[in-house]
Amino acid sequence: MIMDKLNQQSKQREIVSIMGMGGIGKTTLAKRIYGDASFISRFDCRAWVTISQVYNPTKVFKVLLRSLVPGVDEENYEASNKELAEVVYKCLKRQRYLIIIDDIWSTEVWCDLQKCFPDDNNQSRMLLTTRLKNVADYAGSGGNLRHTTRFLDSNESWNLFHNKVSPQGITLSPEFERIGREIVKKCKGFPLAINVVAGLLSNPKQDLNEWELIAKNVHTLSIDHSNQKGENIIDLSYTFLPHHLKHCFLSLGLFLEDEELAEDFIVDFWVLEGFLKVLRSKSLEDVARESLQDLVDRNLVLISTKMTNYGSIKVYQMHDVLGELALREAQKENLLCLKNDSSIFSVGFRRNQLINSSRISHPWSIQSKICSYNSLSHTCSSFLRLALSRNGYNKQFHFHFKFLRGLIVEEPDDNAYASTELMGLVHLRYLKSYSTLELNSLPLFMLWNLQKLEVQVNHSLNEPLNISGLPQLKKLSLQATITLVPPRSVHHNLESIRYLDYRSCTEELFMRIPNLRTLVINEDRNINMKCKAFSWFESLAYLYKLEDLQVCGKLLHPEFSTIHSMGTLSIENILPNLKILKLLYTKLNWKDMYVVGMLPKLEDLVLHRVAAVGKKWKPKDGGYHGLKFLTINWCDLQILKATGHHFPVLECLVLLNMYNF
Repeated sequence: MIMDKLNQQSKQREIVSIMGMGGIGKTTLAKRIYGDASFISRFDCRAWVTISQVYNPTKVFKVLLRSLVPGVDEENYEASNKELAEVVYKCLKRQRYLIIIDDIWSTEVWCDLQKCFPDDNNQSRMLLTTRLKNVADYAGSGGNLRHTTRFLDSNESWNLFHNKVSPQGITLSPEFERIGREIVKKCKGFPLAINVVAGLLSNPKQDLNEWELIAKNVHTLSIDHSNQKGENIIDLSYTFLPHHLKHCFLSLGLFLEDEELAEDFIVDFWVLEGFLKVLRSKSLEDVARESLQDLVDRNLVLISTKMTNYGSIKVYQMHDVLGELALREAQKENLLCLKNDSSIFSVGFRRNQLINSSRISHPWSIQSKICSYNSLSHTCSSFLRLALSRNGYNKQFHFHFKFLRGLIVEEPDDNAYASTELMGLVHLRYLKSYSTLELNSLPLFMLWNLQKLEVQVNHSLNEPLNISGLPQLKKLSLQATITLVPPRSVHHNLESIRYLDYRSCTEELFMRIPNLRTLVINEDRNINMKCKAFSWFESLAYLYKLEDLQVCGKLLHPEFSTIHSMGTLSIENILPNLKILKLLYTKLNWKDMYVVGMLPKLEDLVLHRVAAVGKKWKPKDGGYHGLKFLTINWCDLQILKATGHHFPVLECLVLLNMYNF
């Protein structure tokens, strides 16, 4: 057993490997170990990092740092790979650590990584998952420390299938069980194939005829321990998808196999692509979320919880075998477009099928060149991820990609000409740029179709932002505090704003954006606007649909403690539909937190970076009736005196970085 290998009494650092083919359950087994409370309690720290076929050392080191140094903002941690590796090494020095390295593909990658992990003879442990025996052997996992994942036996296979098809544990009727066992037998103990075919049969509305149809299409797997993946069964997961879900599934093949995608990003992506099933009774965003959940229920998309400084979020990713299926099918339908040369890297979907794509062994290979600039000018992708070189920017960019609907510019570039060229992409619905853009000096009106804008902004932006030329804009997110002054700067379509100066929070502004659901309010002392100290909070009463609010800065003193006595402007009337509240640097007294507990629909509360001050919090009775998630991070709290009566439906409590300030 693998736990026996990890529990050896050896004081030296031991490296254990889980080896096996793709889809056989290596990562699932590693996750079970990583979450074993009795086992991980032996270690001072732990970290998990996924490598995959495309090795990105910068990303790997930053992911390690995020686990080892809670609170660090690894996205803004500027350092060379060598410097990052040294920081990781220093974090682990003299610590008993557990490190999981998932999906490692080459000995060269291990050579680059192992320098980060000191051996201080303190019983540190490392666990690797790999498909390749030579990688496991090279990393030092000899035969006694290498675990080869086996196929499931007949009982294990049936139990896995039954739990997926009937998660409530309801016994199948004899007719359904007979067909189910016939299908499971054909899967020959291959976990991914069992999961996928169970996903096809998990709809309780399916009748016996539908089960028989799927059973006839499931052919017996021919699997050895080399490179077979049971594609004849796994491919059925795509064949039997409803038409409206096929494009959703294929679109996820755009992303790197280990990439974790937030729900909001997937929803925005699918909405702008325009292939969702339109229903009169539901918004496109709701249809997107239901489609995503449908793919999860079919075991085609993995869902997990990721901890951040601002609480937990749900992230989604595809198993690499299913990602390969999505890429393969997208290429068959000529939907996938990739390009790589000295000035640009792009990947996306075409909006028609006029170009024939060449067959490539690995779509993310540096040599992959499917589309030329000239051909793209007529059949351009609707969504692209670009890396614009500082040295090789193409000045006809907007012409070659003029039909784009979505664009992510991944490499920082302060090229002013490049910024202007982006304005020529008049069909854009989604723009995310890591480049610093001088928005007030750009002709934003040219992007009149834009629905979501997320960019870096020069922090010298000291004048109100004018977005009157963006009538379709729903989501605005800028990495700087911004000022909005009605009426010319806003439109009623706005649903999300990040990061708004609190002195812009006025009745006049909010009455013009009644559909706002997400709002991040920031304190910026560099901007001088005349506004009563607390009137910004009272103005939130005009945002009846507001569900997600973040407040950053000491903006709630001193009136917050008496807001419960303000009659019609009491907090439950100001924010009647608020579900998520994040407070940062607000420095409230713990005794005043009962006011937050009066929010009638609050489910998720995050208190971060001295949101509250004091050593002891004793919540009052009668509040937090619906709170499910509570995160307290970077506060000086030492005693939380509470019982189930104070948080009657709480599901998750996270306490991080409790220090004396």
